Amino acid sequence: MPHRMAAEAASEALATWDERAAIREYEGGMSRREAELTTAMELGPRPEAPAET
Repeated sequence: MPHRMAAEAASEALATWDERAAIREYEGGMSRREAELTTAMELGPRPEAPAET
C-alpha cells in the first residue's frame, strides 16, 4: 500500500509540473523551453514518471 501512495504522489507531482509549464506556454505566450525553465525555477526539476508495476 505505501508503494501505491508514493506512486500516486509522484504521478500527481508530475501532472502539476506539466500543467504549470503548459499554462505558461499556451496562456503566457512563452516558448516551451522558457515555460519549462520557469517552472523548474518555481517547483524544481521535472519529476520522473512513476515506474509501472
